[in-house]
Amino acid sequence: MKVRIFSKKNYPELSKIYKNFEVVQNGEDVTFVVGGDGTLLKILKIVSSPILTIKGKEVDSLGFKAQFNINEIDEAIKLVKSKNFKIERFHLIEGDTKNKKFFGGNEIGIVASTEREIHFEVYYKKQNEEKFKKLYPYVLCGEGIIFVSRLGSAAWNRKVGGPLLLEEGIVVQPLACDLGFPFVATKEYEFFVKVIKGKPKIVSDGEKIVDSNFLRVKLSERYANLIKRGENIYNLLNLLKFYIVYKPGWQNQVMRRS
Repeated sequence: MKVRIFSKKNYPELSKIYKNFEVVQNGEDVTFVVGGDGTLLKILKIVSSPILTIKGKEVDSLGFKAQFNINEIDEAIKLVKSKNFKIERFHLIEGDTKNKKFFGGNEIGIVASTEREIHFEVYYKKQNEEKFKKLYPYVLCGEGIIFVSRLGSAAWNRKVGGPLLLEEGIVVQPLACDLGFPFVATKEYEFFVKVIKGKPKIVSDGEKIVDSNFLRVKLSERYANLIKRGENIYNLLNLLKFYIVYKPGWQNQVMRRS
């Protein structure tokens, strides 16, 4: 079996992959991605083969979507060699601005660049319709807005109180907008944002793409194939570890809310 390896660091454990597979630069059957969720987001935009995610040794690396930890490399290899694994497909988010098309694994957004807030309007339509309609009947004012995929619904979206998506769709999540309540849209909708005041920038998975006052977004036909260890792609144990180690006091916050 031919495999491809992308790793944040040259871990000694990776030698076991080289011993068990033919490691190639293209034409792979499976891709091993070793690192955190940030590493995965970079790779899923450039490969089409099934991806097995393995969390590295960095304690501050979340690895919410990692199916194995690096010390479980033998189990990961065994799963791939068996060819008896399940794959979950996640559609990417597709953005378009200034005739520049780009993709996001988690989210695409338009946010304030040099100022604290921007003023913007949001429009929507079904992809088979010609004209956009206003989503909000007023101008929004805040830090911006992000459009989130099912895969990304566990990332930035969760930090601002957004929901986890069980089916393909888009979370429309305004950021720090008093009148900007969120929406969950089905996959056939697309959106258009026009900034009328402020200096915005377009971002994809937290990285700046370009400065622009306009953004068009929809769910892409491109998708990432992620290998599942169990029934759910999300590694809730890694998320819980992250909160215990790096978010002290989170239990008290939960108790207060309840």
